[in-house]
Amino acid sequence: MDYQKLLTGREPYFVNFSRFGKYHLHRHHEIELSYCVKDSYVVFTNDKKVTLCKGDLLIVPPMCPHAILDSDKTTEMLTLEFGREFLGEYYEQILKFGFKEELYHLENIEDNILKKLRDILEDIAVMRQNRDDYPEMFVKGNLYLVCGIVCKYLLKHNENALEKMQSDISKIDSVLDYLYNNFDKPLTVKEISIHFGYSESNFCKIFKNLTGTTFHSILNQHRTDVACEYLSGSNLSIEEIALKTGFADAKSFCRVFKKIKNQTPGNYRKATKTTQI
Repeated sequence: MDYQKLLTGREPYFVNFSRFGKYHLHRHHEIELSYCVKDSYVVFTNDKKVTLCKGDLLIVPPMCPHAILDSDKTTEMLTLEFGREFLGEYYEQILKFGFKEELYHLENIEDNILKKLRDILEDIAVMRQNRDDYPEMFVKGNLYLVCGIVCKYLLKHNENALEKMQSDISKIDSVLDYLYNNFDKPLTVKEISIHFGYSESNFCKIFKNLTGTTFHSILNQHRTDVACEYLSGSNLSIEEIALKTGFADAKSFCRVFKKIKNQTPGNYRKATKTTQI
């Protein structure tokens, strides 16, 4: 699973109109709105599959793992992503209160606000589809309208809602950076907890709440992904790859690899080498 800093070094938002396709499981700090313009597609989020049909809007909160699993060739979808840089102080408000619903059906809605939201999303889809005909300022202006409706009408506004405090998000962000830069070294939850100023139990709870999984799950997934690159692109032995990717030995590497990839490292190497020939 990827952790993506999607908007680093770019515009403080992302707007994309696309026709069908799949996208692997990933997470990021930005809030994502996925709007089905035509036909349908399946999204995996919050440990469940959600089918979006024409006019459906799915809201993916920050750091929530999600993936596009399936779509038809005639599917059209609009993806909007925006975070702290675009929303400013309202980003913390969204984190604090959370969303009333995950999925909104906008196709034949009676609510005037949601009708307006649907119309704006349709306009953005047309603008992005015909990029040469519309200045970027129009897209950005409409995106502000979307964010305004989201902040004013779609949040819980409940002081007792689960708070994902910005300080914790920043720390977990740093933890993930540390993980990806030091995955080849021995890493333990106890060491990481101390390093970032948490008790071990509190760290595990906060990490799971913000990422949807455990520290070791992400660590092993990343180590395995890197190992796949070595297996298909080098002649290093299994033992050498195990050490290069942070495993204690070849035995533990093979056990974790088989659990994640449903095959041994050797079989994976044979399959990828054959495909490349």
